[in-house]
Amino acid sequence: MYRSTYSGSGSVSGSGPVAATLLAGPIFVIGLLLGTWSTTMDAAIIVPDLPDVGAGVFITIVVGIVLTMLVGALVSGIPNLLGTRLMQWFGRHNAAMRLPVAWALAGGLSTALPVAMIGGTRNDMIAGFAFSFTGAICALICRWRVVWDDPAPQPLSGAPRVAIGK
Repeated sequence: MYRSTYSGSGSVSGSGPVAATLLAGPIFVIGLLLGTWSTTMDAAIIVPDLPDVGAGVFITIVVGIVLTMLVGALVSGIPNLLGTRLMQWFGRHNAAMRLPVAWALAGGLSTALPVAMIGGTRNDMIAGFAFSFTGAICALICRWRVVWDDPAPQPLSGAPRVAIGK
């Protein structure tokens, strides 16, 4: 009666947390790049003339992506699974917690708060943005394919109704 599942698989450990865990490292690197770019943003981005890239550069990029996936998976695996379970539980008891924006806010805040307590230098702010960005995107990926079998919870019948704007 009150269970949330992944459509198609019927289990809680579906493809959302697995995909988020594998993509956490590359998402974090993108967050670092965006954070660095936003703090040193110039009026225009001038791309220099790049020499011909060979197979060595391609292999280096592939190896770098694989390494970020491995490190990101080690760091984010358990938080992704626990966060998914917790947000599914909240969604069973509160209809607003089923919205993707609630999942993104929960992921972003849960990863940004520990970094916010560390310091306030420019590099700390870039790392905080990257962690928050990664948490929000991973939470949205974890939300992917989550469905609730029961209808959204309704307010209690005796609860007072408040009219906004009247």
